[in-house]
Amino acid sequence: GEKLAETAVSWLKGQIPADIVKPEGKALARQAWFAAADVLAVALKDADVPPAYEQMHKLFAPDDEVLGRFAAWYKTKTKYDQAREVYRRYADKNEGLGQIAYSYREQQNWASAVQAYNQLIGQDAEHAVRWKPELAATQRAAGKWPEAIAVYEDLYSSDAKNSGQWRWQVAVTHQQAGQLKEAIGHYRQCDNFPENYKAMAWCHRQLKQQNEAIILYNQVATHVPSAPWAFLQMAYCKEEAGEQEPAIQAFQKVCKKFPKDGHAGIAHAHLQQKYKISVTLGGAAEE
Repeated sequence: GEKLAETAVSWLKGQIPADIVKPEGKALARQAWFAAADVLAVALKDADVPPAYEQMHKLFAPDDEVLGRFAAWYKTKTKYDQAREVYRRYADKNEGLGQIAYSYREQQNWASAVQAYNQLIGQDAEHAVRWKPELAATQRAAGKWPEAIAVYEDLYSSDAKNSGQWRWQVAVTHQQAGQLKEAIGHYRQCDNFPENYKAMAWCHRQLKQQNEAIILYNQVATHVPSAPWAFLQMAYCKEEAGEQEPAIQAFQKVCKKFPKDGHAGIAHAHLQQKYKISVTLGGAAEE
């Protein structure tokens, strides 16, 4: 394997044009170098990979793509500190810090990631709207719900053209935090029907408020593509509330109303398995 890698690498380097100043020469040279570095990585010639990238960077600098691939290789070796050293060399300092922040997230080092994103929001203020959602996502992953919500609320006011998206994220964060009443209140302010009604209904079901959920599913059913799903959910709600007869009727209704839909198949199977009831899809009970 070792000999083969060396042969491949020297062949690839032989493909590098003499003139790498012209754009097409430069493009070919970079392709050959990237391929050579990949061969070394695959052949597990770990000692040879960094010098290859360093040589490449000397040729093409400033070139953050070369550095990005170099850092990514370090990450495959779980050498995150070395990867971050490479990201610090980026010509685009903000991009480099963004990669550093993300690398901390990959290691679940939430505190360092939060620190890096806060620094970015400060130093790259004109693109703050790019970094704030990353900060909020990091805080959510760390279970820091109030902090994440505060960032989404800030985005809601500062990024008005996407305000609906940020209101939705506030609701989702409350839901993840188990704050279901708050989540419902925020979903109600969203304007992405029927998705917000589906989410509200789910929260009501977790709160054992099946009737409230059914009212919402009836609304969802006015959205024709969602109707079979909504009717099936209503049947489950009745079952969760311990109302066996109404539940059975509701499952039968799905079979009758939407015989060609996959949700009718689910209702049909459920009636057979749970209640030992056979119905033909679209009609009467089987004899």
